[in-house]
Amino acid sequence: MKQPLIVAALLVLLSTLWTHTIEAATGVRTREVKGRLLVPETRDVASVIGVDTEVTLDFGRYKAGVRRDGGFIIRNVPSGTYILEVVSATHAFDRLWIEVDTAEGIVRASQYIPAAEYDPLLKRTVPYPVELTAKGQYEYFHVREGFNYMALLQNPMMLMAVASIAMIYLLPKMMEGIPPEELQASREAQARMFGGGARASGGPAQPAANIDIAEQLARWSTGGSSK
Repeated sequence: MKQPLIVAALLVLLSTLWTHTIEAATGVRTREVKGRLLVPETRDVASVIGVDTEVTLDFGRYKAGVRRDGGFIIRNVPSGTYILEVVSATHAFDRLWIEVDTAEGIVRASQYIPAAEYDPLLKRTVPYPVELTAKGQYEYFHVREGFNYMALLQNPMMLMAVASIAMIYLLPKMMEGIPPEELQASREAQARMFGGGARASGGPAQPAANIDIAEQLARWSTGGSSK
């Protein structure tokens, strides 16, 4: 139990010494930006969001990895306003505005609203150290849809086929109500029309068509008879 505590203490000490060394060498005071990433229903955040996930300021100008519990520390950040972003291939997180004031030793965090950089009244502060909960998981593949009968019926070709089948079935039923003399008169009229046209042009006589359906349906619907 003592060995992990000693190692952790040494890491904290080395980090503090490194920060002070940087400040002494550059003459620029810096601060640390701390926070934690949360994924619902899990404690081992790093294994869920990926070990290559990083938390960055200003699109990679300053960055840090994520610990197993989701915690992160971005070190040596000078005074300024930054955009904090989580770079993850599996989960989506909100962005935040981060304001670092090394003179007062304060780090502030607020919701990422682009216009808030120019209008302080739009800022919505959030607690610090920040906690970002995953909004959702990226989906790189579409789930194959099952057979859809409605999509099949909405196909124009299928509608035309259904209409044709309906006409083939209904037309004989409609023809049954036409009197036989009407059918005979229609056949004779069409025989004269097609046969006469062929003889006038010197060609062979054509066989008579079965029936002029439009004319017969009009007579049947109006109750007329051939003359």
